[in-house]
Amino acid sequence: MDLRVKIQPKEIFIYSMYNFWAGLRGIGCIILTVLVIIAAAASEERLGTQVTNLVILGVIALTGFQIFAIWKQAERTARDAKTGAEIVFHIGDEGIRARQANGKGEISWDKLVKVKKIAGIYVLYLGRDKAYLMPKRVFRGSEEQIFLSMLTRNLPQEKRRGIRA
Repeated sequence: MDLRVKIQPKEIFIYSMYNFWAGLRGIGCIILTVLVIIAAAASEERLGTQVTNLVILGVIALTGFQIFAIWKQAERTARDAKTGAEIVFHIGDEGIRARQANGKGEISWDKLVKVKKIAGIYVLYLGRDKAYLMPKRVFRGSEEQIFLSMLTRNLPQEKRRGIRA
């Protein structure tokens, strides 16, 4: 089965946000943000209402800036001639062959770390921060079912949690 994938900025953004906020890094950011807001609110008498509000607003602005920066990076990545170029995947029982403007490669099924589905995007992880993205929109007719059958047949359950044919 061959699939042609031209990743959109929104899909890169969804993947990047998930990777940024998932796990200990995301939990740490959330806890730190909440602690700063609580500390600022608890210190209102000593700092004054204006300073407290400024600290809280600053924390919220910093979080918003992180999200904005991730979006801008997604846009740059999608526009980049190398990373944003269309990828042609050939998916079979022997593995996945990927061909892009800047090269080609083969990935055997055992080299995939895991496969997840995030907001309508199948993410084929090759490492912690390296993955191929396959949005549901690229599948035609029964191709998604064939793809899921190949995943089920060639990957153990622990590498494809939550994905069933």
